[in-house]
Formats: sequence, C-alpha cells, structure tokens
Amino acid sequence: IVAWTMVRRSFLACFFAWLRLRGRDPSNPVDKAAAAVGDDAPWAAPKVVWSLAWRLQKATLPLLHSFDAAAPGNSCVNLQILWLRALGGDDGSYALLPRGARLLVSRPLRGFYPKLHHQNVKVRTAFLEAAIAEANATRLVDVGAGFGARGLHLATRRSDDGSIVDVLEIDLPEVVAQKRRLLEDRGVVTLPLLQGGQGEGGGKKKKKKKKK
Repeated sequence: IVAWTMVRRSFLACFFAWLRLRGRDPSNPVDKAAAAVGDDAPWAAPKVVWSLAWRLQKATLPLLHSFDAAAPGNSCVNLQILWLRALGGDDGSYALLPRGARLLVSRPLRGFYPKLHHQNVKVRTAFLEAAIAEANATRLVDVGAGFGARGLHLATRRSDDGSIVDVLEIDLPEVVAQKRRLLEDRGVVTLPLLQGGQGEGGGKKKKKKKKK
C-alpha cells in the first residue's frame, strides 16, 4: 500500500509538472507569435484540459452577467473572448465587464489562472497590435471586431505625424447593437465607429413591388 501510494504521488507530481511546462514548438504559429512579442506561450496541456476550461467558462457566463444591465449575449463567442482578454491583462476589456463580477479576473487573482485560452488570446492580440503599430497606419478597419477593445485603444492613439487613428469596426448587426449598449452602460466616452455588416440598422431590405 505504501509503495502504491508513493507511485501514485510520483505520477501526479510528474503530471502536474508537465502541465506547467511552457516549451515552445517552433512549428506552432502561436508559439512563434509568443516568441516575437516576448511573452509566454500557452501551456502545453492535454486537449481534455483545454476543452474542460472552455466549457466551464461558457457555463459560468450567465451567472457572471446575472446582474448586468447591459447583459450582452455570447454571439460568436464574443463574450467569452472579452473575458479572456481581460484575464490576459487588457484593461480596456476589463473595463467593459460587470463591475462586481470582473473582480474575479482582477490583479492579482488573474495570476492564479492556468495560461490556456486567455494566454492564446493575449499572444494573438499583442502580435496584431504590434503589427498595426509598426505599420503606423492612420486608418484601421477591424472586420469581426466583436466586443474587443482594440478600437478603444487606437481611438486615443496618435500616429507619428500626430494624427488620430481612425477606427472602423465591422461586425454582425446584433453584435454591434450589443456593443453599443455595453459601451454606453460602462460609461465609455471615446467610441470607435461601429458598423453592422448588413447596414447600420442591420435590417432587411424591403422588396419593391413591381408595377403591373
């Protein structure tokens, strides 16, 4: 019994040590991006761990927003991504979360979460924003912007010539409507230009009646 207990403990110790590994795979695009931005790659955990973490977060969303006046939906997993960005340290995304529930991903609590989905999102976001900054663009069209805060960041940023970066965010009409309501409820003053994918109101075009 003692020998079996020692073997089991050794196995569990090795398993959790493996979960903490942060080795980079040169062939993995996310690991390449992590190396480029100088950040840690997501944990090399088994797929079942990634799947469980994703499902657990999705299941807790209704509870986290149960007292949220804006109460956005999780259309195209935009709400999940918003929480993951905040967990990764994005202050703009953190400001868009419910004031009470967002304490769960505040400092220093966010440091205790395993670096899974939120680290993936953090690396991709940092890589894209570094590319945007390097391009020194004065205009940006963000297709499929979701509830992301990139437009909020760039709306207050100036290019090298001193001009303000113009940001146009495009997404599905229902996502744009939810984001507008979310920004207004959180008291965000500087707003990016939002545009629904099927027109400002997202409504269906009325068919013209043919004259006989």
